[in-house]
Amino acid sequence: MVYTVAVVAKRAGKAPNTIRTWTAEFAGFLSAGAQPTGGERLYNEDDLSVLLTVAGMRAERKTFGAISAGLADGERVQLEEEPDSPPNATESPGSALVTLETVIRLTATVAAAEATENELRDQRDQLQSRLDSQSEQLLEATSLAAAATAALDELRRQSRPFWRRWFSRDD
Repeated sequence: MVYTVAVVAKRAGKAPNTIRTWTAEFAGFLSAGAQPTGGERLYNEDDLSVLLTVAGMRAERKTFGAISAGLADGERVQLEEEPDSPPNATESPGSALVTLETVIRLTATVAAAEATENELRDQRDQLQSRLDSQSEQLLEATSLAAAATAALDELRRQSRPFWRRWFSRDD
């Protein structure tokens, strides 16, 4: 069977441009049809297996170097039936067919969600730290304002003329 970039991208849960980038990066593991000098890229089942392996390893946050090493060691995703194909006779009626591609896509989604969650936690912690610091500064400023008000009141009391202080009821 032969696959286009769009089909491979859909199976891998990635954009076609990502598949093209991976095709260039891992060309040594792909057939000649995956990198034609002219015309449409066509991937065979081995190419699809390589690119789905790359997708799974990227979901695990592996570097291109680590992925190349894994591919060189023969790591490959075993292709399963396409999601649109009918279930096997061994499957019970109504059972869900979960493909490896779906698991890879879900793993990538979970990894992205966890990364976003960690970023949001970091931002929350930074904001909490700033809030704590500003709260301390506000308390200090309030204390200084109260002391300044008391000192100002004392200066006003002392600056009243002698005769007013003498006859004043508040002293």
